[in-house]
Amino acid sequence: QAADVTDNSNVCWLDVLIEDKLPAYCLPPAAAAIDCDKLPYDFDPLNSEQMTKLFGTASGSDNCPGFTVTELTPVTDGLNDCGYGKLVRRFQVADGKGLTSTNKCEQIITVKEQHNYKIKFPKDASANCGIPQVDTVEVKELGCDLLAISVKDDKFTASGDECYKIFRTYRVINWCEYDGISDPVTVSRDEDCDGKPGDEDVWVIVKTVEKTDPCTDYYGQAPASYYSHVWYDRDSNPFNLKPEAGVKGKNCEYESNPYGFWKEVAPITENETKDTDSYPKGYYGNHCDDMASTGFWQYTQVIKVYDNVKPVISFPVMDAFCSYSSDLAKNCPAPVSINFTIDENCTPKDLTVKLILDAYKDGITDGDITHLLTGTYPHYTIKGDFPIGSHEIRVSVKDGCGNQAGLAIPFEVVDCKAPSPVCINGLAVELMPVVPAADVDGDGDKDKGATAVWASDFIASPSYDCTGSVTYSINRVGEAVKPDQTGLTLTCDDDASLLVEIWAWDGRGNGDFCETYVLVQDNGGNCSGGTGSVAGLIVTEEDNTLQNVSVEMSGGSFQTMKTKVDGYYHFSGLSSGYDYTITPQLDAQPMNGVSTFDLVLMSKHILGIKVLDSPYKMIAADVNNDKKISTLDVIALRKMILNIDSDFKNNTSWRFIPVKYVFPQPSNPWKEVFPEVINLNNVQGLMDDKDFIGVKIGDIDLNAKVNLLTAETRNARGLFHLQMTEQTFIPGEVYRIAVSSAQLDAVQGFQFTLQLDNRQLELVDIEYGIAQPGNLGLQAVADGLITASWNKMGENRTTGEAPLFTLVVRSLGDGQLSKIVSLSNRLTVAEAYDHEDGLMDVGIDFQAGQVLTTNFELLQNVPNPFRETTTIRFYLPEAAEGTLSVHDATGKTLKLVRSAFTQGQNELTLQRQELPASGVFYYKLTAGEHTATRKMILVD
Repeated sequence: QAADVTDNSNVCWLDVLIEDKLPAYCLPPAAAAIDCDKLPYDFDPLNSEQMTKLFGTASGSDNCPGFTVTELTPVTDGLNDCGYGKLVRRFQVADGKGLTSTNKCEQIITVKEQHNYKIKFPKDASANCGIPQVDTVEVKELGCDLLAISVKDDKFTASGDECYKIFRTYRVINWCEYDGISDPVTVSRDEDCDGKPGDEDVWVIVKTVEKTDPCTDYYGQAPASYYSHVWYDRDSNPFNLKPEAGVKGKNCEYESNPYGFWKEVAPITENETKDTDSYPKGYYGNHCDDMASTGFWQYTQVIKVYDNVKPVISFPVMDAFCSYSSDLAKNCPAPVSINFTIDENCTPKDLTVKLILDAYKDGITDGDITHLLTGTYPHYTIKGDFPIGSHEIRVSVKDGCGNQAGLAIPFEVVDCKAPSPVCINGLAVELMPVVPAADVDGDGDKDKGATAVWASDFIASPSYDCTGSVTYSINRVGEAVKPDQTGLTLTCDDDASLLVEIWAWDGRGNGDFCETYVLVQDNGGNCSGGTGSVAGLIVTEEDNTLQNVSVEMSGGSFQTMKTKVDGYYHFSGLSSGYDYTITPQLDAQPMNGVSTFDLVLMSKHILGIKVLDSPYKMIAADVNNDKKISTLDVIALRKMILNIDSDFKNNTSWRFIPVKYVFPQPSNPWKEVFPEVINLNNVQGLMDDKDFIGVKIGDIDLNAKVNLLTAETRNARGLFHLQMTEQTFIPGEVYRIAVSSAQLDAVQGFQFTLQLDNRQLELVDIEYGIAQPGNLGLQAVADGLITASWNKMGENRTTGEAPLFTLVVRSLGDGQLSKIVSLSNRLTVAEAYDHEDGLMDVGIDFQAGQVLTTNFELLQNVPNPFRETTTIRFYLPEAAEGTLSVHDATGKTLKLVRSAFTQGQNELTLQRQELPASGVFYYKLTAGEHTATRKMILVD
């Protein structure tokens, strides 16, 4: 409002904006100091409420009322792990407008180092054996301390009646006090100076005290502002009356002790002298001393260990040990393994074990056999060869304290090997007349002819045994064995060719046998009213007797019989003057003696390379019985080998030709029809030369098994290798498996059965190569079996570059080729034939397979790239703990699997949702010492 002198006035209005642009001011609390041992147990510098209670809080000022104080996060870097150092609290004040203080507002808190701990070093002790359980070091942490204890035992031999001594050295480090370089302060074992080291506990008590006197220490160095006051005491309280004053001996210190402790190390006061001669090191008065605490203490406790207990030896009940040796000169020794245990409660590592043998338990020592001892405490084994008989091993044990124990371990070695008799190959006997007829064999029938045979008659060479002389017994095959039956009575009831077992027995009742036969002859016609008889042998071209041939006699009478192992047939009691026909027949086991090698020989004959050298071999090669040898015979026989045909279409398994028949043209046995029977006219008396030669159809190399005595010999002198490339299968995928060989040039032919696991693979197709359809048999493919037979035709050489054939298969499950495909003898025996007509075994080389099963390998994920899921597979040479991790291009881990993986194939499945987005990722496998990384791609 304005007015002039005449009172004229006027009024105007305006708005005034009042602003506060001055920040508040923060006033920190005063700096503080506190001993670290005065802080609460749950002290937390980040707990502002606790910090306010302990050290106060800040205040502030502002030009306007209404401000607030906030405590910021403190700076704790100045505090060490022991809890002392400097701590900086920070504050900030804000006014009502939100303006905050800009001045530095900090409170510095000094947490002072305070050590307050007690250590009890234990007195000497004694113990009975084992690891002594005696008093040990004891510590009490009352201040800002972190004590660590180490114990080291040194073992020494005894000087008294104890077994040994342990010098147990304790070292105690206060990591909140130790400077890391000082040597330990060694506490005396005789702090009470009574001349009896280690007779009582020693307490070391350390407490930090302020030091205000500027004296120097023993070496003239200026002291710190604080000092660790140290007492050596009988108990943990240096301010009581234990020990009483003056009880300390004077032979190790200048003066005795005051009340409450043995000695102390403390700062000098102003009234004390610094004369080091008056106050030597370790003296108990108040003075500067270099024996003040370094935070590193050492003390040695002596423990005497006593042991008067003997070791205990024990062994389990043992059966007799069997000897299968034939070494009579050494009384047929047997390997013996005897286990025993020793129980020693004191010095198991210091045992001395000695073994003494008492052979045959005759009380005579036969030598030290400690060298036969193996094993470690508490289980031991004696291994050695010992002869037949009862023996004893005396075990003596001495422990580390001189205690001895002994025990005799009896054992027995017995003969378990039966003698092996060697029989002659058959024996012919003649039935003698029994007049008048009588029951000589005890079967209730009267016998007209009889004879006796003895077991010893059949022994080709005598047997020797470890348990004395050998006896023999005899029985018909199929009859009960009677060790005391040394002979047999044979009559007309027995077969003309009688199989018998000859047993050899030793003194312990062990027995074994050989089988042979008796040719029972009745040339005198004692067994029937007739006087005629016909007999003969049926043999092969190589004169091997043929068993199980059905021989039929027809004509004046009809009889039939089967040949035994001797190939002999005999018909007796024939009416004289009649005509008879002898017809052998055997149509069984058509594959007996048949192999691809027979095809090799047939092919060479057909091509004129090497003509078959006998009419019997030519008859064997005429498989289809068309009176000639041609490729058709090769095809027919190969079908048998491949298991396509099960028998001969136009032929029998065996053909029989009289021995006396002479082929008019041996190079063409079909020049005329050869006989296969023997016709006999007007039979009179004995006719025993009616022999036949048996021809096995298809067996050109004469290796058929013709009787029980035929030895099966298979002396392979090499290995024919088939090659396949190792593959790993994934379900639903189609694979090609090429079968080849680099050795085709080295063989004349081969055959085998290839077995596929039809649970894992399905055969889709076969791509033929060197082997054509006629070389493979697929009759049993439903069982996973494929047969193969191949041989060269002529002298043409064939390289192994092209595959023999290729299998096209579909995988039905996860698998590995070498685990799914193998060779078998189930249908066609696996064998090959070199150019010297030698036999070879057949094997498969999986050329990459060994890598997958014996080495570590991380495989590419399948499928890759992938959209939804993918499978990661890997192989481990042994079971191992491992990790599989998935990373992005920056190295960030997206998935981590830790597991105990098995030996062989392992797999893990990865889902799309486990990865952030499409792109390139890496997966890494680490198992044991093996590591591998691969790349995979996820697409949209």
